[in-house]
Amino acid sequence: MRILELWNKQVSFIICIFLSSLIFSKMDLEMPTSLLHTFTQNVTLFSANFDRFLTGSFDQTVGVWSQDGQLIQRLQQFMGEITGMCYVPSLKIVWITSGSSQPLVLDPRSGDVISNFVDTFQDYDDSLQIKKLTCLPETNHVIGSTRNQMIVWKYHNAGCVTILHAKHPLECLSYTGKKLLLLFTGDSSGIVVKWKRNDLSPFTYSKESYNMEDTRPERRGLRSLLQKQVTEQNKRPQSRIQRPGTAGILRNGIILNNQRLPTTRTKFCGYTKSLFTDEMDLLVMATENGDIFLWEFDDSVTGPVHEDTFLLDDEQHLKILMKENSPNTEESGGLINKHLAGFTCKKVLAGHFKAVTALAVVGKEHGFSTVYLLSGGWDRRLCLWDLLTCTLIETFCRPELDNWSEQREIACDGVIMDMCYCPKRQEFAYSSSNGNIYIRHFGAVSSEMTLVDILRGHEAEVTSVVWHNLKDKWITGSEDGTIRIWSEEGAQCERILHTKGVVMCICIDQINGCMVAGVQDTIRVYDPESLLQVQSNVGHTDLIRSIVHIPEMKQYASISWDRTVRLWKAYYKANNPYSSNA
Repeated sequence: MRILELWNKQVSFIICIFLSSLIFSKMDLEMPTSLLHTFTQNVTLFSANFDRFLTGSFDQTVGVWSQDGQLIQRLQQFMGEITGMCYVPSLKIVWITSGSSQPLVLDPRSGDVISNFVDTFQDYDDSLQIKKLTCLPETNHVIGSTRNQMIVWKYHNAGCVTILHAKHPLECLSYTGKKLLLLFTGDSSGIVVKWKRNDLSPFTYSKESYNMEDTRPERRGLRSLLQKQVTEQNKRPQSRIQRPGTAGILRNGIILNNQRLPTTRTKFCGYTKSLFTDEMDLLVMATENGDIFLWEFDDSVTGPVHEDTFLLDDEQHLKILMKENSPNTEESGGLINKHLAGFTCKKVLAGHFKAVTALAVVGKEHGFSTVYLLSGGWDRRLCLWDLLTCTLIETFCRPELDNWSEQREIACDGVIMDMCYCPKRQEFAYSSSNGNIYIRHFGAVSSEMTLVDILRGHEAEVTSVVWHNLKDKWITGSEDGTIRIWSEEGAQCERILHTKGVVMCICIDQINGCMVAGVQDTIRVYDPESLLQVQSNVGHTDLIRSIVHIPEMKQYASISWDRTVRLWKAYYKANNPYSSNA
């Protein structure tokens, strides 16, 4: 009865709005503000700083009005008369339907249509024609009706907040929150995309794509002098998740990895790994042909930007934008922050002969005189670079082998899959396809990179290794379906977490210390103390390749072979023992 009562009230208000707008349009009179307010009070939008009124009409448009009755925006992208609208307070968005199968979603704070940035209506039945909409804020339900059906949606706190679409399967992800929040993705076709969150909407992002064909970078390193290419450099190593016999992993009728189509490349290969160093404002992108591209902002046009721009509310943000765009300020004259300017690749590090899949940066903040880059990959070699001069310092040679041989530059028995640096102990760890993790001291020369330990226990490729800086332990994930927690001293495995799926990647929640793992196509969040799963995020339809935690926004970002970037609410832990360290 409660649902029917609210439904009848909503229908009555919509009918009143339509009739009033029709009468005044026929009489060629302007609708009084008081009457407009009376008929639209059920769809009036209230926020801390803005009041908005929305009206829909038979003219196939939606008007957005200010509190004093001034038209702010008119939406005209509808194919029929507006039949239903509702405000969803849990997300502060508006659903609008004109008899189509998919309601239009509007963010009233910015005026942006965000339908393409939400996954509510993905793979939806196009035969349905939704006529009416109403929201039950007490239960976070939205109810829609067709000619002979009722459809119910429910808000899910672990659902996808924002979805960003790419053209190709995505391989690597990194971000910076130094000045502005920027995401960087690299795909299998060799395209870098810079994603910037729009100022007034938490849902929409703008993007800029960059292709290596548009740049002429300078090549540095050993391979820059070699013309002959290794014939096997473009072949991916066989792993359990890529072999034909096991590539199709079923989950709820979805075949994973079934959308990864072969791409034709003539000159440039796809990206495999990336990281962003805030110390140098530099994006490091590794490729499957052994090159490492260094992308940087175009600093020919610079200017100030507020440190916490993306953390402010709407009113504060508008004040900052008005101040920065004012002709009376020193910041005028077309100057903008370099993070909003172009993006270019000026250097290429060429030292590997096969795909580079592991990267780690050691900065000056760790007590060194320069910024180092460690790289490893399928050629089983470790290269040490100076990022300030873009030069190869040394290729790792095993200090225990005095005489030169082909095995002296081999850092492990299998392909190097991942790498991480521990600043507390000045050690770095790299995982291998043979199931082992190797830990070495960090140094500027090979003689200082002595072997500390070998972590053994995984039964398949170790896809991820991270240092848990809140617990001071190494965390590893593998294709054997386990996450292992290792003791700080020694090579003892303290605890084993069975994920019941292939672990593709791991990151650490920097606020509560939870382990965030990409297990096949699902994000699973585990409490570091109890090892219980405390959150699950479902939405990707293919294997997840990378996850990062964005503490500034309290969100997780993930990429997948399904050609999407997805952002999720980070897990909130009430009794957080690491809150003082976050």
